[in-house]
Amino acid sequence: MEALRKAYLIPHGRGLRGDALRKLCLLATSIGILIALCLLAPSSAQVLGRKTEIEVRADGSAIWVIENKFPLTTLDNEIQLTISWFENSLKNRVDSAEVIAGRSMQIKDFTASGPVQYPDHKKVRYRFEWTNFAEVEETRLRIGDVFEPGFLDLPTTADSLTIRYPAGYRISEVIPTPSETTERELTWNGPRSFGFGKPSITLKPIPSPWPILALAAIIICGLVAGWFLWFKKLFRPMAKAAKKPEVPPAEKILKSDVERAVEILKEAGGKMYQTELVRRLDFSKSKGSALLSSMERAGTIQRTRMGRKNLITLKPKEAPPEE
Repeated sequence: MEALRKAYLIPHGRGLRGDALRKLCLLATSIGILIALCLLAPSSAQVLGRKTEIEVRADGSAIWVIENKFPLTTLDNEIQLTISWFENSLKNRVDSAEVIAGRSMQIKDFTASGPVQYPDHKKVRYRFEWTNFAEVEETRLRIGDVFEPGFLDLPTTADSLTIRYPAGYRISEVIPTPSETTERELTWNGPRSFGFGKPSITLKPIPSPWPILALAAIIICGLVAGWFLWFKKLFRPMAKAAKKPEVPPAEKILKSDVERAVEILKEAGGKMYQTELVRRLDFSKSKGSALLSSMERAGTIQRTRMGRKNLITLKPKEAPPEE
């Protein structure tokens, strides 16, 4: 079989040299496998129903679990012969699949448990890994190119086939239409037969949502920033208009400041230079000047220019007129 595979493979191991050679190879290997299966198959081990589950991984390998039901009358040694026959036939099928698909394959970790007896039947459970079962490409994962006619046929209503595909993929095409479809799981129920390469499932990677989310976040941030700038620009004139006007310095003078200035002038005999009065009040020049200007407008003091200085004179209060 290895010599046959090498004879028909392209040097790169990616396929056959032509359609004619491919068909010839398929015919030869299929005939060989059918002859081997007929010679090895036990004649008395009747199968009541078969449940096949194939879990395909992203690297193309697949975990197979097959459960066969036998009548209670089936002898255990007949079932053991069936197990041996199945293991041998499985290896032959993988050799044929290598030639058909043009890639190296292997059966690993084959186990058969049973027979386990139930009230109405006996059950045998097979489990194994089939490496390079699916065709893996950068833009797709294809399942089914290793299936030969009759390999997965479901002759009775007690037969079923379930194929699970890995996370991160979506179905691009599936032939034939499955009986049931759930999340990442396709099931075909019997009775049903499959042709060459069927069922066929083509999967494509699901695009990562992060670029879309990042773009959405940028757009939202831009809209928020634009709205904030527009809001700020729109309401800035209104804020300025609502702002209270500056109170003139003279109107900020407290009554206690006037009283202190009057007391200081009285203590000095009613007269004092402006610089000395401001110093005694512990005011800045601008605040002292504003205070004295307010008192001058109120008629409380009189400022007289004496060279470079101002002389502050406290005016006497006018007596109220006599009645």
